[in-house]
Amino acid sequence: MAELSYYDYPPFTGFSAEGIDLLKKLKKNNRREWLTDERKEVLKNELMLPMELLLADIGRRAYEKGVQWNPNPKKSIFRIYRDTRFSKEKKPFKTNIGATLPYADEPKKGIGCYIHVEPGSSFFGAGGYFIEGEGLKNLRTRIEQDPVGARKVLKSVEKKFAPIQGEQLKRAPVGYDPEHPAIDLLRYKQFWTMREIPDELIVSPKLPQELFKHSLALHDFCTWLYEGTRGL
Repeated sequence: MAELSYYDYPPFTGFSAEGIDLLKKLKKNNRREWLTDERKEVLKNELMLPMELLLADIGRRAYEKGVQWNPNPKKSIFRIYRDTRFSKEKKPFKTNIGATLPYADEPKKGIGCYIHVEPGSSFFGAGGYFIEGEGLKNLRTRIEQDPVGARKVLKSVEKKFAPIQGEQLKRAPVGYDPEHPAIDLLRYKQFWTMREIPDELIVSPKLPQELFKHSLALHDFCTWLYEGTRGL
């Protein structure tokens, strides 16, 4: 993200009541015909645009602080349209607005933070949800070689932010000693954490400041995941 581009955006003032109300109504009317052109304008102006401003604000703070969040206000926001082709759930729309704060050069679904805006269910999270193949192998090698360092990072997350979560294997991964002192960590297929965001903060201009504060508490965690999955 170019240095000056974050500064081209006006200040974030909070998600509007109109935008939040649209998400509430969408949850009850999740049909393509309900999302009229007029409502799409509300979606664009009261939800998507404020999310761009939020990402630009956090990106600017990260740049000035020298931390590795690199959100793209135009590309880091997830589409509200669901991919129903291979899903049993055929409702066409998500009922939230989501966006990422990628770590360094990670892709949208890579290591980093995630912002989820949904009335009554908003949250801020971080970690690696899609760790696969070579990346997962590299991370397990790092845990195997330095279990003390791994536990130190993960305990810090739990102390500063919230418990570590993630899908785990029931048994030791193939090729790893079931008696390894960190076998509980080696069984993880993903590492992430999340904390709820109260509705009153979503509509507040203080949201960027609070989320950036959360992100700083999670920066070492994402650095560990980034370096681990890349074998650095």
